[in-house]
Amino acid sequence: MLFFYQKNNNVISSLNIIIKIIKKKIKKGLRISKYLIE
Repeated sequence: MLFFYQKNNNVISSLNIIIKIIKKKIKKGLRISKYLIE
């Protein structure tokens, strides 16, 4: 049970990291597209 919980936690934390990276890339992409539009 504890092992399963730990494994689940790892999945959640790696998902959080991936989401953070995607958000950063989106922010950069928005900045670049603003640059191109102006």
